[in-house]
Amino acid sequence: MKREDVKAIFPNATDEEITKILNAHNNELATEKAATKKAIGERDGLQAQIDEASEAGKSDLEKLQGQIDALTKQFNAVSAENMTLKRTTALANIGIVGEDATKLLATLNGENTDFAVLGEILANREKAAVAKAQNEWLENTPGAGHGGSGNEEGADVANAKSISFGASNTDAANVLNMY
Repeated sequence: MKREDVKAIFPNATDEEITKILNAHNNELATEKAATKKAIGERDGLQAQIDEASEAGKSDLEKLQGQIDALTKQFNAVSAENMTLKRTTALANIGIVGEDATKLLATLNGENTDFAVLGEILANREKAAVAKAQNEWLENTPGAGHGGSGNEEGADVANAKSISFGASNTDAANVLNMY
C-alpha cells in the first residue's frame, strides 16, 4: 500500500495519520509474511521427512502426513485470524467499529458478502453526519436567540429597543416581547 492509496481512501488524513496507518499495515504484513515463511519451512521440512520415510514403512508416512495435516490446519487458522485482524483494523481506521464492524466482518468472513449490511452501515453513518451538520449549522446561525454565543441580539431586537414611537413603556415592552 502506498501513501497515495491511503490519501485516496482518507482524503482528510494528516501526514502523521497516514504514516501511522502505513506503519501498522507494514507491521501486519511483516508478521503475516514471517508466519507464512515459517509455516512453509515447516511444511517443506516435513515433506522431506515424508520422502525419506516412504521406504521405512507406510505407518511412518501416515504419521508424518498427520503432522502435515495438523500444521496445515494450524496455518490456515492463523491466516484466517490474521485476515480478521487486518479487516478489523481497516474498518476501525475508517471509523466502523463495534456492532457495525462485527456485522460487516461476519459477512466478509462468510462465502456470501451481504451488501445490505454495508448499505445499512453507510446509511446510518450518512444520517449521523447529516444530523451533526444540521446541529452545527443551527449552533452557528446568528440571530435572535439562535446560536452564536447565546448573548447576541438580532438587529430587529436592537431596533425595537431603540424605538419607542412615543408609546408607553408597557406598549414598548409588548413590542419588544414580540421579537
